[in-house]
Amino acid sequence: MKKIIFFLIIALGIGLFFFLKHDQKAAGLQDFYKLTSEDPLFYSPFFDSNGWEKSIARLKKAEDDLKKVYIENYSKVAPDAGGIKKNDYVSIPETNDLFPYQFLKDLILINQKTNKFLETPSAKLARELLELYDNAADSYLQNISSKIKILDDDKSARKTTKPTYFLFIDSGSNSNVVESDFLTIKENGNKLKEEIEKRKKCLSGQSSCPRTLPDDNNRINDFVDSLNAKFDLKGEKIDFIKNTLLLSSKPYLKPGKEISGPYKIKSSCWQGLDSEHWMYLAYLSDEKNDTVVLPKLATQNYYWKNNAPAGTIENGLASALRKKGFIFYSQYEAAPYECTNLTFYPQLLTLDFIKEKIKGGEITLDKAIESRNYKLLIENQFGIISPMISLNSNVLEIHSILYSITNSAFIPSYIFSKESAYSIFFFPFAKSIWRIDKKLQYFSSQEEQPLTLPKAVVLDELLRLGYTLTQIEKFQTTPELYRSLFPEVKL
Repeated sequence: MKKIIFFLIIALGIGLFFFLKHDQKAAGLQDFYKLTSEDPLFYSPFFDSNGWEKSIARLKKAEDDLKKVYIENYSKVAPDAGGIKKNDYVSIPETNDLFPYQFLKDLILINQKTNKFLETPSAKLARELLELYDNAADSYLQNISSKIKILDDDKSARKTTKPTYFLFIDSGSNSNVVESDFLTIKENGNKLKEEIEKRKKCLSGQSSCPRTLPDDNNRINDFVDSLNAKFDLKGEKIDFIKNTLLLSSKPYLKPGKEISGPYKIKSSCWQGLDSEHWMYLAYLSDEKNDTVVLPKLATQNYYWKNNAPAGTIENGLASALRKKGFIFYSQYEAAPYECTNLTFYPQLLTLDFIKEKIKGGEITLDKAIESRNYKLLIENQFGIISPMISLNSNVLEIHSILYSITNSAFIPSYIFSKESAYSIFFFPFAKSIWRIDKKLQYFSSQEEQPLTLPKAVVLDELLRLGYTLTQIEKFQTTPELYRSLFPEVKL
């Protein structure tokens, strides 16, 4: 009898152990589900998977085409040009990606899997999601680490600590600032890896599942203020600016989609730190039938003074424009290469997305702020940015054309820092990806910038010089104008 009792006690203990283990795992899955619902990783609601897939493929092709022109042109460069060997010019673009393509593809899979898990939660789906998290964090770190190495190798090759300077329309930066930002991005990538390990323990029931980040109430409040702002800006100058935007984009405007906005944002790209700006969004359909979105300041136009002699026989852009009578010519100030901080791009798209939902009667603003999906969209803002990805493709395609015309190219460290659009593609604006408190710097101070570089002229200055709006309108450049200037190149 004692033996029977002994074996019953052992059996009961084993059963209790497995019961508690099962109960622990069930609690872990429940906690993991709650955490994923409230504070997901790598996730933004309304994720446009089809748009992302098309935009990524196009971006990769545009980069590959640019590299062909780039490598061909640099094969003609003297071996010791700039202190860098010819092979270094070629090997960097050949062996490195300008954008983190694998990470962008990982985001598609994660967002699809997250939606599936939230609809029908299971331990199997949770484990698969964690595996995708690991892959994404590794891809994120791999690409930013390659960029850090490029800048380090560039400094070593040039045997100097002097940075490369970047001049934008109304601000500037340099390679030291960019490298510091890259190191901060790497720090965020390591933080993501730590967060993933915590969530693995949460799922297994080994530890609790506290939310790492609080609600982003300040951003939500700022977003609501922008969405509630007046959209009917009026005035002679503002109407003129909208007309010049229509002049350059009307043939390409997406059918049924007029210019949206303007929306109120803050940006340090123009007119000082954290200055307020009103911006339009123009949705275009290009020859590939892709949607590309152009942001545009609603209250200012910028122009370059054309100093090229009218009689020159060079085939340069400035001299070609001078022959056409362009004393000044317009400069689109919100192109990706005109500022290192492009986080206003996803903000503008999110403002417009929610405004359209409200106008269509699908939701009210109050309901949107209470809704989990819309709240997470405001906090993350990247599910709907495929038109912005396509805009970067356009920029690379334009670079390829310009390099073909001028038989030149930028040095690799320049392309892989300033042109990498890191403020978008490493997602420092998205709560589900940016997990550290530190912010990116983006800009250098005016004291750090060379004083001899040219500065763009604003619309107000042209008016003070005595030009009328009718005269200034003739300084507006368009795709059709460039086609007429360079008919031998397919633009």
